[in-house]
Order: sequence, then C-alpha cells, then structure tokens
Amino acid sequence: MGDGRKKILVIDDSSVILSSVSHILSSKYKVYCATSGPKAMDIIEVSPPDLIFLDYEMPGFNGKDTYEFIKQHPGMENVPIVFLTAISDVGRVKELIDLKPAGYLLKPPTPFKILEAAQNCLG
Repeated sequence: MGDGRKKILVIDDSSVILSSVSHILSSKYKVYCATSGPKAMDIIEVSPPDLIFLDYEMPGFNGKDTYEFIKQHPGMENVPIVFLTAISDVGRVKELIDLKPAGYLLKPPTPFKILEAAQNCLG
C-alpha cells in the first residue's frame, strides 16, 4: 500500500552519497537505494521509480551502461534520470550530456541542488 509520495531511486557505489542523498530526499519522497546497476534493476522490477539519481562513474556496470539499460526497460523510457558525478573534464561531461539526461549534479551535491532537481523533474 503506497503513501502517495513519489518514488526516487538513488544509484551510487558510495554508501556516503547514498546515505546523504537519501536523507535529504526522504522527508518528501519515498527513496530506494542501490549500489550498482544490476541491483537497481531488481528494484525497478518490483517498484518502478518516478525519478532516478544515478552515479556516472561506478565500477563494472557504469552509469552510462545503467542509463541505457534502464531506458530500454519497458515503462522506464520517460522516467527522468539525473546523473551524479565528480567529473568536470569537458570531454567527459559532453559524453554525459549526449545521453540527454534530465540533468546532472556535481558531487558532492548540496541539499538545495538535490531537492531542486527532484522538484524540477517531478513537479
């Protein structure tokens, strides 16, 4: 039984980022956390989110792979994805932007930026 709050999935291999972003969002949204792309897909199967915050640089199944996999999943094509990244290299940022995410935030994101991104994506 849902509580009516929008669902946000945070995917990051850093437990510090997961904890921080989850804490910031949990007063207003229902937040799920995953430490990898494959774990995120398990959550998506059970409870599709309304918004995803996705780490761009993760070992193994990286953010780009995870993004593309999520977008191919039935029903997930239009779910906004906001990248979380520590990269500021122009070439890498262009690579990220070329995926056409709903946005991206540089790590560590401020609480204001996280809430603003969620609000912009979810209304």
